Amino acid sequence: MLATVVGVFLLVELPTGICIVINTIENTWRLNIIDRKTFTILNVWINFFVFLTCPINFFIYCGMSRQFRETFKQFK
Repeated sequence: MLATVVGVFLLVELPTGICIVINTIENTWRLNIIDRKTFTILNVWINFFVFLTCPINFFIYCGMSRQFRETFKQFK
């Protein structure tokens, strides 16, 4: 279960890290690796996928862990 949650997290957050590195390199050495418009569109899509995958972790926990489901039922 942990490997699945970490895998989903890395699948979504790794592109974010790459964009941050590219943006840092561009601003530090005044390079133009990616066009600003393309970079903005890429960031919007990355943020959209981050937004979609946040609830997926909850369903992964519910689907894979009986203990998580039982603990969650106690809070009703």
